[in-house]
Amino acid sequence: MPQTLLIILGIIVTLIVVLIWFYPVFHILGAKLLFGKFSARYIEVHKKYTGKSPYGYCIKDDFVNHIASFYHKKVNYPVYRSQKPILFGKIPYGAKFKEVFAANQKPCCVNSFRLDLFELKLLGYRSEMFDTEMKSYYFFINSRLLMGEYTFKNPNEEKLKEVAQIIHKKYIPGVAVDSMNFLIEGSNDAKLRFENTGFNLSLKYLDCSNQEFNDLLEHYWNTAVKKDFDQVSSDFETELFDKL
Repeated sequence: MPQTLLIILGIIVTLIVVLIWFYPVFHILGAKLLFGKFSARYIEVHKKYTGKSPYGYCIKDDFVNHIASFYHKKVNYPVYRSQKPILFGKIPYGAKFKEVFAANQKPCCVNSFRLDLFELKLLGYRSEMFDTEMKSYYFFINSRLLMGEYTFKNPNEEKLKEVAQIIHKKYIPGVAVDSMNFLIEGSNDAKLRFENTGFNLSLKYLDCSNQEFNDLLEHYWNTAVKKDFDQVSSDFETELFDKL
């Protein structure tokens, strides 16, 4: 009897040691099964134990840098109005995350994190256009497609003008291309932002037809971003004013 009891105690102790030793693995697998492999919670748990995301990053900077040109009031680029709807490929705005994932091949990168007001997910894909490497990004708020983006790395002046002319011809025919930075507002309450940073060309397609998402983004900008964004701009201007 005592020997049997010792065996049982030994088994229990071994199980406890195994559970403690492999707890991070169980926690990661449990979060993946419970919340989904692209969920913010699974990625947070994975980062907690491994120090990195299980996927490559689509963006390394803050989400604000991808919406700032739509919300920051100090704009210095022309704004046009189109009689046509602005669409991001063949995927409709508001499409579910699972639908977009199912309609495309394996993403090259994934971002997923929880903000104070909503959960943000990104899917990224590699492709090619104009003999130039292109990346396509799908932005989701609460698992619904809100924004799409195409980026071209280090485009030359000829490619910039070519892309700008095609966009003008499609959405605002007859309007001359006189800037490599502009915004077009579509008939479907979507906006297209053409932005040349000097390092890459970014084409952002933002859906503004969903009032619930509009309110979330507006609140996010005003409460979590605007004050700090304006403060950084103000500090930068003050520093230059003192030096120049």
